[in-house]
Amino acid sequence: MAATTPTDDKRFDVVEGPPLWWPLLHSGLHLPRGEGESDQALYSPLRTNSVNRLCRASIAKRSPIRSSRRQRNSPVQCTRRWGPGFHTLRSRFFIIHNPNAGATARQLYRATLLKLKHLGASTEILETARHGEGTTAAADAAQSGRFDAVVAAGGDGTVHDAAEGLVGHPMPLGIIPMGTGNVFAREINIPLTPGEIARTLLHGKTRAIPVGQVNGRPFLFVIGVGFDAEAVRLFESEGSREFGQVGFVWPVLRALVSHQDRLLRIRTDRGEAEAQWVIVTRVKHYAGNLLLTPDANLYQARLYVLRMKGSGPLNRVRQLAALAVGVLNHDPAVRVEPATRVRIDGDRAVPVQIDGELLGELPLEIGLHPERLKVIFPVI
Repeated sequence: MAATTPTDDKRFDVVEGPPLWWPLLHSGLHLPRGEGESDQALYSPLRTNSVNRLCRASIAKRSPIRSSRRQRNSPVQCTRRWGPGFHTLRSRFFIIHNPNAGATARQLYRATLLKLKHLGASTEILETARHGEGTTAAADAAQSGRFDAVVAAGGDGTVHDAAEGLVGHPMPLGIIPMGTGNVFAREINIPLTPGEIARTLLHGKTRAIPVGQVNGRPFLFVIGVGFDAEAVRLFESEGSREFGQVGFVWPVLRALVSHQDRLLRIRTDRGEAEAQWVIVTRVKHYAGNLLLTPDANLYQARLYVLRMKGSGPLNRVRQLAALAVGVLNHDPAVRVEPATRVRIDGDRAVPVQIDGELLGELPLEIGLHPERLKVIFPVI
């Protein structure tokens, strides 16, 4: 038998074949009660405490590796590498659900909940569409010790709120993508079928990723100042969400006509510059699946600043066309540079969008958050 060294999040791998009790996890049978355990502690096939108890017992008998507790009241998690795509089993989910979704997204959500229930998971659900409420709820759920993961069931705004409450906490964030763009979910390849989403939440591997920080608060992937924030404002005010990504078209066309470009002053590690439209990103894609900058990497502690110069509809149409075909960084009026610190100054009336939501105002101090966020990634 070979065993790995402890990982950063203090879980331990046991690299060996399945123990004798492994088939029982798929048989639907109850396992015998342990010594001194109450009737309420009977083992069931997909309960986290049961599996972890068996895992600890197996490790104690068959391996010198020690298990460890991250915090009081949270179960020890043991990572196994037997079984197809099996990593860490979770069964207790706190779900933050944004009910303002289209019919297709609602069907996906209900089907995913049914799949989780069928697989033995338990869920507690908070329905909210108000910005900030999900942040408080995610932090409270993480501190309670009653859940194995917090799940954001909504779009990028819902994911942003849940993530803000979990940054720096060992509780991982799962995602049921129900939004218009789902930029962050696309970036980490979250599946789009109920069975695969449920499998990801139950068995997906967690990974700690860097997050950004703007004016002292976390953000996940993008900040836009100027034109695109005006389009987001119109998108939100005109109720275009029910039309999905097609609903973006009219707000963008209106912003081309109505938005008045104002001068923005940008200061980064490399010096000072000016522009009329600025995007600070940590990911490759934008507004769904449009390629923004191929060099960005969610897993690196780095920001990329895109400065778009020039005013008026003709400049914006050219830049949007370049964005649509994935060559925005080749536009002569666009500059792209990596950074770890960014300051943006300008008229406070200039709109600002953060992770696809109309939030914040100038000036902006942007950098990298000192803590990381644990995210549940799909089973490979």
